[in-house]
Amino acid sequence: MRFRLAPLLLVPLALCACGRGGSGSHANGMAPGAIGFVRMDELVKKHPLYGQLAHFDADIAALQLKGAGPQVLAGGPAIAREEATLRRELDAAANRTRALLKSKQQDYQQRENAAISAALAASGTPGSSTGAIAGQMRTTYNAQASRVAQVAQSNLMQFRNQTVAQDESAVKSLRSALEARAREAFRARSDELAAEESAFSLKQANADANQRISLRTQLANLPLDDASRKDITDRLDALNRKEADALAALRNRDQAELVTLQTQLRARTQADFAKESAQIHGQTSAKLNARANQTRSDLLAQVGAPSGLDRTATAAVPANISPQLRARLLALHQQYQKSFQKDADQTVKAFLKTRDDLSKRFAQIRGVDGSAQAGARAQIDRLEKQRSDLYDSIVAQIGREVKLVAEKRSISVVLGDVVVPGSGVDLTADAEKDIESLHE
Repeated sequence: MRFRLAPLLLVPLALCACGRGGSGSHANGMAPGAIGFVRMDELVKKHPLYGQLAHFDADIAALQLKGAGPQVLAGGPAIAREEATLRRELDAAANRTRALLKSKQQDYQQRENAAISAALAASGTPGSSTGAIAGQMRTTYNAQASRVAQVAQSNLMQFRNQTVAQDESAVKSLRSALEARAREAFRARSDELAAEESAFSLKQANADANQRISLRTQLANLPLDDASRKDITDRLDALNRKEADALAALRNRDQAELVTLQTQLRARTQADFAKESAQIHGQTSAKLNARANQTRSDLLAQVGAPSGLDRTATAAVPANISPQLRARLLALHQQYQKSFQKDADQTVKAFLKTRDDLSKRFAQIRGVDGSAQAGARAQIDRLEKQRSDLYDSIVAQIGREVKLVAEKRSISVVLGDVVVPGSGVDLTADAEKDIESLHE
C-alpha cells in the first residue's frame, strides 16, 4: 500500500502582530517570527477518526493477504495446482481408456482367430495356414489402426490447443473490456462531481468576497487594538470555516455517491463477466466435443471399414482356399470387427463423459479465478480511495486545530514532522488536547 504522508508545511498563518498596543508575541513571551512544529503522526493517532483509519488499513491488508502467514497461498498458484490436478485426472482417464481398448482389441482378436481356426479346420485346411491367415490379419489391422489413431490424435490435440488459446484470449479481452467500461463510468461521474464541487467553492467565494475584502481592508488599513484585531481575524476564520465545512459536506455526499456507484459497477461487472465468460466457455466446450465426436466417428469408420481390410484379408488367404471359405472368413472378420467397434464405442463414450466433466471444472476454475481477482482488486481500490480521503480530512481538521493553537501563542508558521532547532516551539502537546476534545 502506498499512502500519502502528512504535508510538510501545514499552515503559514501570516499573523499580523504589529498593531497598535504591542504585538501578541510580546504579550505571550514569544519572539517575533517564532516557528512552531508538530509531530503529525502522533496527532493523527489522537484524532477521533483514527480507529476508522486503522480499520481501513486492516481491511486492505487482509485483502492483500498480508500477515496471514506462509501457509496462506495466493489465488494464482492455488488455481494452477488445481488445474494440474485436473490434467493428471484427464491423463489417467485417457491411459485407462487406451489400456481397456487394447485389452478389448486383443480379446476380440483372439475370439476371431479361434473362429477362423474352427472354420479352416472344418474345411480341412492345414493348421499352418490358419496361423498365417490370422497373424496376417492381426498385423495388418494393428498397423492400420495405429497409423490412423496417431494422425487423428495429433490433429485433435492441435485443434484443442488452438481452441483453448482462443477461449483464454477471449475471456481475457472480455475482462479487460468490462473493467475498462466500469472505470470509465466511475471516472466520468467522479469528474462531474469534482466540477460541481469546484463550481460550488467558487460560488461560495464570490458570495463572501465583499465581506472578506472588507475585513482584510480593516486589518490592513485601520489602526486597531489587539481585541479589535482579534475580532476581525476570528470573523475571517469563521468565514473560511463556514466555506470549508459546506464544501466538506458536499464532498462527503459526493463520496458516498461514488462509493455506492463503485459497488454497483463492481457487481454489474462481475455479473456480466460471469455470464459472458460462461457463454464463451460453453462455446469452447461445444467446439471441442463436436470435434472429438467427429474424430472418434471418423477413426472408427476408417479402422473398421470392411473395404479397408477386405483386400488385405484376400491377399493373406492362400490361393487354394475356395471362394465360399474366403467369404466365410471375411464374414467372420466383419462380425467380430463390428462387435469390437460397438464395445469400443461404449468405452470411448465413457471417457468422453469424464473428459467433458473435467472440462467443465476447468472452465469453472478459470471463471471463478478471474471474478475473484477482479473483485478483490476493485474492493482494494475502493478501500484505498476511502482511506486516502479520510486521511486527508483528518489532516485538514488537525491543521485547523493547530492553527488555532498557534494563534493563541502568536506563532506565524507551523511545520509538520520537522523538529525545528533552536527557537522552534513544539505545539504537539497543546494540539493533542484540542484534538482529544473532539471526542467529547
